[in-house]
Amino acid sequence: MSQTASTTPPEVFDGNRVKAKEYMRSFKCWWALNEEKTVFDNPYKRVTLYISYMKGPKVEDWAEAQQEFMNKRKSTGKLVTFESHWRDFEKAFKDTFTDIGEGFKAENDLKSLKMTSSNINSYIATFMKLLKMAGYEETEHGSLELFKKGLPAGLNI
Repeated sequence: MSQTASTTPPEVFDGNRVKAKEYMRSFKCWWALNEEKTVFDNPYKRVTLYISYMKGPKVEDWAEAQQEFMNKRKSTGKLVTFESHWRDFEKAFKDTFTDIGEGFKAENDLKSLKMTSSNINSYIATFMKLLKMAGYEETEHGSLELFKKGLPAGLNI
């Protein structure tokens, strides 16, 4: 019997920073497909499940420390249903394993992005992707200026 998408967990995460974003995305898709299951509905268990798919010398110590931190929070009265367990863990994961070079590269690409064809939709999609990767918000003061800078002279008003 073959597995369906809802029963297929993410690949093991071994600490490779290049794959960190994909691992988080894959886990969140698995979670969305299985959100009715208790393990996903309970933030403490969700973090523990996430950690259980982290294996290898690059992540073992970090994963163990995160689990110990979660257990300590639980033992000091923090309810397992508090969503902050997941939010705090997700931030710690991103802070630790996100490829920081990706943001710098995206920022450089964003600054040099030019609309080279008449396809404005492609330019907008690329701009928005790079904006997010660089860590900018659409509403930030410089975002509109960067967007306009990449437009051809006739559109840059």
